[in-house]
Amino acid sequence: MASRITLCVISSVLAAVTVLAHSQTPPTLHSNGKGTLKFSFARDWNGCGPADEAESGITLTTVWPRCRKETDPTPPPYISVEFSTTESKSAPVTIIWAHARQWASVSRCLTSPFACDHAVSGTIDFGSRPASSPSYDLKFADGSVEAGTFTRLMQCHQVTCW
Repeated sequence: MASRITLCVISSVLAAVTVLAHSQTPPTLHSNGKGTLKFSFARDWNGCGPADEAESGITLTTVWPRCRKETDPTPPPYISVEFSTTESKSAPVTIIWAHARQWASVSRCLTSPFACDHAVSGTIDFGSRPASSPSYDLKFADGSVEAGTFTRLMQCHQVTCW
């Protein structure tokens, strides 16, 4: 029991330090100079699914995302990436790690978290080429493409599923 309490306290302290470290960076909208948004930052996240199974992913944003309460939604525009262990029609995007592949379900929310469109294909590359920045190339049903590189940021909150 003492180890569980110690782990909880350590997680809380680390989360507080992360919040302080990232809360000082002012948000700056990133675009390519032609009015097109650049999703330049990716915040890792994890959570619990409906049957308490672990879920994880990243949220790509156009501004340096500040840490906030877990219940506060990310303000649009953003791209939400939920990792999956199996390839399916609901997870059509390939995730490339240094030595493995995974799949993901990807949603792009430009104006509202309730008005999102889903990627129909694409890749997110976390390290197939050493010393390169992580990158994304996502295709959406309307024919549009979101592509670029991003800076990966540590998650703000640790979640344990029971």
